[in-house]
Amino acid sequence: MGEEVGIQLGEFRSKVEKLRSSVTSIESGIKTGRTFEKTNIKPFKNDLKNTIEAIELLQKYKTLLHSDIDTLENVGEKIEENDEKLAELSTANVTGAQPMV
Repeated sequence: MGEEVGIQLGEFRSKVEKLRSSVTSIESGIKTGRTFEKTNIKPFKNDLKNTIEAIELLQKYKTLLHSDIDTLENVGEKIEENDEKLAELSTANVTGAQPMV
């Protein structure tokens, strides 16, 4: 006999929303269009360049995370739809009195 597989949809949705909120709250106070106005010291310029590149990568990562969260949300909805369809199929073929389990 097979084991029951299920998902707690309320908890699932709550976790997805917390994840979405966490990703949205990732912020950077540094603007990527900045330059040094009064220095041309190479290490400082390189550090600023690397910092700006890291922030741009962080923004791309946030975009990817939001996409993954959307996919996760869609998977949860599909699981719910399939569960409802299976429940309808399992009760549709029942006729007459059935023993309570």
